[in-house]
Amino acid sequence: MSAQAGVDPNAELRARAAALMMANPKQYSAIKAIYEMQKVPELSAAQQADAEAKANVERIIKQLEDFYLKNKLYYGNNIKGVLGNTIVPIIDPNSPASKYKAILESSGAFLAKAAGDSGNIAYQEQLLSRKPFPTTRFTKKSAMESFEEMRTKFGLPKRNYNEILNDKAKKVGLQSLGVQFGGK
Repeated sequence: MSAQAGVDPNAELRARAAALMMANPKQYSAIKAIYEMQKVPELSAAQQADAEAKANVERIIKQLEDFYLKNKLYYGNNIKGVLGNTIVPIIDPNSPASKYKAILESSGAFLAKAAGDSGNIAYQEQLLSRKPFPTTRFTKKSAMESFEEMRTKFGLPKRNYNEILNDKAKKVGLQSLGVQFGGK
């Protein structure tokens, strides 16, 4: 598809093929075959639903990856990682660890449906659909491997996590504006 949304890149070719069919009636079948090859195939309802589900899964996984890696929630299998996974969400519901956990829990049913389950999703299945995602007990390397595994499972393209890790989160405020525009 071209850069402009909704513009058919083969429209001009089809118009020329139609003009040739009118001009050369003897070559009608050959030109018609070329004309038919230029048609954009229409997706069935099931294919459209699959494409939409895949796009939604990619959006959710991208949101989880961005939040997890930008907030550096990969503490490792040490006391900080254990506390970040169990106690901190109870003590501080506004901590990044508890927000990540909330996003992950709210996405459980959707991820289970995207994996192929249908109908009412049992709570146990929702828990299992979240299992492969990293927690605060993961190291940075194992968290990235886990996200890559999830992308592979859903047939999504790989992502460069170094861009997320190197991207400085833009803060809003007078201090950050001063830093952005030459201040200290």
